[in-house]
Amino acid sequence: MRVTHLDLSAFLSMDTQRDALISTFLERNKKLNLSAIRDKESVYQKHILDSIEVHKKIEFEPGSTIVDIGTWWWFPLLPLAMLNPSCTFLWVDARRKKTHAVQFIADEVGITNVKTLRSRVENMSQRFDYVTARAVWFADKIIPRCAPLVKKGGKLILYKILSSEEEPLLLDLAEWKKLFLEEMHYYKLFDDDIQRVIYIFEKI
Repeated sequence: MRVTHLDLSAFLSMDTQRDALISTFLERNKKLNLSAIRDKESVYQKHILDSIEVHKKIEFEPGSTIVDIGTWWWFPLLPLAMLNPSCTFLWVDARRKKTHAVQFIADEVGITNVKTLRSRVENMSQRFDYVTARAVWFADKIIPRCAPLVKKGGKLILYKILSSEEEPLLLDLAEWKKLFLEEMHYYKLFDDDIQRVIYIFEKI
């Protein structure tokens, strides 16, 4: 489903909450060494804008359930949750350090539609309307682990660096798991950026 009414500029206008998210991330990063990105502009450009890029192609229906799987800390989870307050977001990772850090920032910034779960993906039985994963695992791991979490008619959204080596395997495994490729969205965050792609699959 292409975006028809979701206005991404709405996120850009969330000055207080957006700035609080960036500041809290940078402060937490000093203590936990979560990321090599250390300044506000880079967090905004390389994490936040990347996170909300998917909404150039689809929107989450009100009331949807979204699970974000062990991705690069709280991105895309928290920006997407801010943009979709009527949806419920769950963030899953097996490491306590990461789940605590994510819940702390969500609570600190006032993002109330986010919960975290310390668990291995393979142990989960719940099904979701949307499953997102950003910069995590190679195709041979991500498809078998994430596909079972997607409801029939739901979508799996993968944020990836474009790879001619990985893509054929990714598409073959997705077809095996009854995931129909709905769209491949190619983009760059800035002029000299690497080529990025968001794969959007529908569970059939």
